[in-house]
Amino acid sequence: MDIWMMLAMLAVNAIALFIIYQFVKKMSKMNKIIFIAISFAVNYILISFVCLLSAWGMEENVIQQSKTYLTYIFVPVNIILSVPFLAASYQKYKDKKLKPDIFVKRAITVGIIMIIVMIAEYFYFQSVFQNIKDIAENTQNQEVQENIEANEMVEENTIVNEEIMEIENDLVHETALPYVNKAL
Repeated sequence: MDIWMMLAMLAVNAIALFIIYQFVKKMSKMNKIIFIAISFAVNYILISFVCLLSAWGMEENVIQQSKTYLTYIFVPVNIILSVPFLAASYQKYKDKKLKPDIFVKRAITVGIIMIIVMIAEYFYFQSVFQNIKDIAENTQNQEVQENIEANEMVEENTIVNEEIMEIENDLVHETALPYVNKAL
């Protein structure tokens, strides 16, 4: 993978981590670690599952070429979309500033929004996998076409060389025959 792509993925993950941290500052150290770890783990599992579903029926090499990229880019995007609001609501709930039923409604709302986002990601991932498959097929077809053209050129050169040899042989026979007949 390109170094710039790796740096971009690292930056997006660092931004997601920073944003989550800003919303869980008031939690105890252990709760911060647990909340951040669970956020990343759950989102990673969900994105991997969406990737797997959207790649259903694709060749393994097509899947491997883009799965890592899609996963490491979309995990932090999903975290940025869902976790800060959920973390802030959870913190208010823990501080008794938010009633349990309102917290549950917010969590359900975030869940519904994330389901919609995951459905959109499913179709986007399918499109990416199909484009990679098409590019690979086009490249393969182009290579086959180039090989066919190269073989045709070799065959044409062989035919031309054979014709040149025949002409040279005919010329040698035509020019040598009168001298051979005189010698006999």
